[in-house]
Amino acid sequence: MSSRLAPKPTVSLHRLRPGLIARPARLIALAGLAVLLAAPPAHPWGAFRGVAGFKITDTHQLILRAAYDLLMNDPRISGIYGIPIAGGRFAAIESIVQYEGVDGSLRTLTPYGPGPDAEGSTLYSCHWFNPSTGKGLAPQSAADWYQRFVQAISGLAGTDEDAYKGLAWSAHFLADMFVPYHIVGMPADEALARMNARNFIIGPVEAGPAFFIDPAPVPAPTGPALPYERQARQALSSWWRDGWGVDSNFRESFAVFAANNRVAGAGKPLNHLDWFDPWYWNGTSPQSINPSQPPNFDPLTDPMRAVFSSHASYESIAHGRFVADGGYKPGFNQAPPYDPIWKNAPPDYAFAGTAWQSQAWQVQDFAAKAALRTLQNAELCWRQPEIAIRAAVGAVYTMWRSAYSALQPVVQTGRDPSRPNEGIVVQVNVQNHALEACHDARLRMTVRKGGSVVSQSIDPLKEPITRQNGASTGWFVNVSPNEEWTMVVEVAGVYDNTPDLQYGMSYAQYKPEQQNPVEQLFRQTGRPVEQAEAADFAGSFILIDPQRSYEQYHGEMSLLPDGTFQSVEYQSNGADSRKGNGTWKFDPVGMTIAVGWQGGGQFAGPVSGNTSDFTITGHWSNGGSGTLRFQRR
Repeated sequence: MSSRLAPKPTVSLHRLRPGLIARPARLIALAGLAVLLAAPPAHPWGAFRGVAGFKITDTHQLILRAAYDLLMNDPRISGIYGIPIAGGRFAAIESIVQYEGVDGSLRTLTPYGPGPDAEGSTLYSCHWFNPSTGKGLAPQSAADWYQRFVQAISGLAGTDEDAYKGLAWSAHFLADMFVPYHIVGMPADEALARMNARNFIIGPVEAGPAFFIDPAPVPAPTGPALPYERQARQALSSWWRDGWGVDSNFRESFAVFAANNRVAGAGKPLNHLDWFDPWYWNGTSPQSINPSQPPNFDPLTDPMRAVFSSHASYESIAHGRFVADGGYKPGFNQAPPYDPIWKNAPPDYAFAGTAWQSQAWQVQDFAAKAALRTLQNAELCWRQPEIAIRAAVGAVYTMWRSAYSALQPVVQTGRDPSRPNEGIVVQVNVQNHALEACHDARLRMTVRKGGSVVSQSIDPLKEPITRQNGASTGWFVNVSPNEEWTMVVEVAGVYDNTPDLQYGMSYAQYKPEQQNPVEQLFRQTGRPVEQAEAADFAGSFILIDPQRSYEQYHGEMSLLPDGTFQSVEYQSNGADSRKGNGTWKFDPVGMTIAVGWQGGGQFAGPVSGNTSDFTITGHWSNGGSGTLRFQRR
């Protein structure tokens, strides 16, 4: 696996504290506060899946689901079963959502679960970025997890978990940049230094606008305040106190943060509480409201303070307004709602295989720009948070879409009729599955023999590649037409407005024709599978995984007329090979093919194409979906 993005990747930690056990008298108070419980430590937008059976906020999960729906309707992805991942398989939304969210109970306020909001799972600074100072790790964290999922879906490194978790966590850190309270603050060491110097005044560079103290702005004209907004406003008197943000004085917030920072870092090699957001530490402890609280409970480190903070209360209100306003509302018959501040990386015209890495850097830049835009529109996002959440949906969709390419080369090979014994003709049609035309495209054609490159050429395409017509070109390759060759065709080009990897690849296997003219025609064109019998599929095939390059995976399979087969599969540019055998069966009624390996493993599903070039779209015996393409040798 290649190194993570410099200078500092997202840091995963073991849980640093098991949670605080509440006393019975405390439980009564907590039950009444459940509707306000939006964000125990590091909960941007709210990702709580439930507290004692009560659903609280799951804004991050709603963002994932809405972005997934947009991607499934994107012209590049539309018509398949899910987000494409390695092995010709697909990721369903539940596979992604399982890595988002946290859980809790009325007996503990320390969140736990699979999401990045679980206490101690990530550094606090991974959830913040201050565009005014350039400090905070959120953009870098989004890029790091994007890189992990891109490497996993392309088969370069990682597992299915890296793909699913990368999709969820990259989305999480990017969505954080649409929360006004996550674009303020400073590193913990700076905050503690200021406190020790008794400099408690924080200006707008680190604290943002002064109105951030109020988490319940006047509702938009669409309707009156919701019940939980009225409850939050009733607690405002807790914030209008000296030292908690009034007149930019955060003396008491500093003290609360310092106490929690000491607890979080006690005896630990790394203190995950490494970011100070002044609006997150200005909440009131229930002891200040209810003097009957147990006297031995430290009010400074009381986790209930988060519930009453300006930051956490805003997030609870934001979730409620988003849901009450109908959530995300996709338009019909409209262009894909890509975020306009996204910019693709320059195309990989060197064909160095680094397009995915360049896009990861674009994600980092994208997240930082999103934070700046939120700051520039801080009052709008604060006053109408439902707008900010919808913008986060579009941004996540845009980021996910950038990991895939709408460019698809289709390769055909054969003898040149005018000089049949001198070489091979390679014809390429580049299809474009995006609405926007791709321009300034270049193609590289590589001829391979075994593991060696025999010849290679790079040529520009003169015309843009349109969705309607694609683009076509061809080469004459001066090699023996009486030998077998592998042709690999790559394309790189520019999309100005479509988030796209801007790189596509395909390959074809050339094999000398049989002498029988009828057999030649049959081998070249095949018979439509709708007209085929089992015997028509018999023969030797190149096995292809559409989601991986030829170097990453390819294979050979001989389907024998007696219903058995022999196969060999290659990975890592041939460094890893696996031989196998088993049985295959074609069902002409259901139009399906099932392939079963001896010793375990099966792939079965509907078949399409013809008997010389067909595709099986189905499922493996472990339930995973996938696609295999068979090209007759």
